[in-house]
Amino acid sequence: MTTNSAPTSHGRFARPQNARWQRIRESITLRRILVSLVLALAVGVPLAFTVKEDTAPPVPLDAAVATVFPDPENLQLRQSDIGIQLRNTYQFVGLAIDKYPIPEDQLSVVTALNQYTFTAGPDKDITEFTPGRHCASATFKPLNGTDDQIRTKTWCFEFH
Repeated sequence: MTTNSAPTSHGRFARPQNARWQRIRESITLRRILVSLVLALAVGVPLAFTVKEDTAPPVPLDAAVATVFPDPENLQLRQSDIGIQLRNTYQFVGLAIDKYPIPEDQLSVVTALNQYTFTAGPDKDITEFTPGRHCASATFKPLNGTDDQIRTKTWCFEFH
């Protein structure tokens, strides 16, 4: 009777190895383990720190304001409109940009939306905006409100 196993140092016979498991054990090397770990980290770490941005528009802190533009969070083109859209229960009083009051006849008004905007241009008091930070302030009051009920919403933004 012939045995494929050789005696071990303890005098017992080793079990024959399955050829498939032998190939797997030979293919697993320290180098392959390290390369796999580095690749997993290279892919996993950036994914772990990726922040999903909320696509919903920012909620204004004043309930009277539906939205302001340009968006205070993003860099804007200098030709962008500057304005405000109020809830329909509020009345627009005025708009100032960098503390300069904009005349009413230079505003674009969309009455149905209660939206008031200014765009710099050749026939306007502000012909163009310089790159950098600018701030706008809109004043408004409740419909049929008195002047002592006037409130102000101020927001700032960056132009290219």
